[in-house]
Amino acid sequence: MKIDNKIENFTISCGRAAGKERISLLRIFALFMIFLSLLFALSFTEAKADTQNSAMAIWAGKGGDGKWSNPLNWASGAIPGPNDNVIINGGDNITWDAPDQIKSLSVELYTFGIFNVLGEKTTTNNLWLLTSQGRVNGGVLNVGGNITVGNNLKGGTATLNINGSDNQTISNHTKDGNLPGITIDKLSGMLIIPERTKVGGDWNFKKGALAGFGTLVLTLYDTKFIPGDASYYNVTVMKNAFFDLDILGTGRIVNDLFLISPSGKISGGTLNVGGSLVVSGYFDKKNSTTIIKKTNSFSANLEKFNFLGNIFKVFEWFYNIF
Repeated sequence: MKIDNKIENFTISCGRAAGKERISLLRIFALFMIFLSLLFALSFTEAKADTQNSAMAIWAGKGGDGKWSNPLNWASGAIPGPNDNVIINGGDNITWDAPDQIKSLSVELYTFGIFNVLGEKTTTNNLWLLTSQGRVNGGVLNVGGNITVGNNLKGGTATLNINGSDNQTISNHTKDGNLPGITIDKLSGMLIIPERTKVGGDWNFKKGALAGFGTLVLTLYDTKFIPGDASYYNVTVMKNAFFDLDILGTGRIVNDLFLISPSGKISGGTLNVGGSLVVSGYFDKKNSTTIIKKTNSFSANLEKFNFLGNIFKVFEWFYNIF
């Protein structure tokens, strides 16, 4: 839009020319108000376009098939796009099949509901996983914002790939929700764990940095803990049934390590512990020895704890390694 208003002659004079001065000033004032009106109109149009480009997409589920790609399953009749904030509140079994990207996602299915991720999908902003007793199964869900889990979510077979460019936070509102597998692959920013965070799948730290004073709780079946080049404040390995834990690489735990299980197998890797080691349960060596050692010096024969098979047969065992 082009505004071309020209003022060729503008003269302010006194005496007899006072009338001419008033007319000229009124003209300038009128032109100025027109200019402001045009700016306001353009700003309003731009703001309206932004609002339209960041719409709310609400699940209706009237398509009868639980497929994301079916327009009948959305209240607006349109499949969500890259700039849409998606809210799913209801349903038993929903599959995100296509398209591949949205802005944010909130999922709260009926109790025991399953949310399936087909292939690789992306939410560029925040993610809420709130299904009571539910699971997130399938492929990879890239998350660019914060993650909130609650209502006793039971994890699942999917992987959340945390890869946003800014700081990201994992929040567990009920302290009982289990996330599915987690991969951290951040080129910039930190992943902040401010509170107790439970993960029911693999934990794979590729790139980035950790912050916060929360406890990472691995509620495992047969899974892997790949600590990567990160420092963890507290780590708890906890399972109420048989499990195998494979540790790949060396993990740095700033504070305490808790190993809790009636019976489990643990294999490989090294865990450097800066605080206390608390073991409750019965652990066997799986394939190779796991080494747990203090980050500072021990006395000569307390340098390492080696899992050599049935070495820990205790229910209440505590060793302070400060």
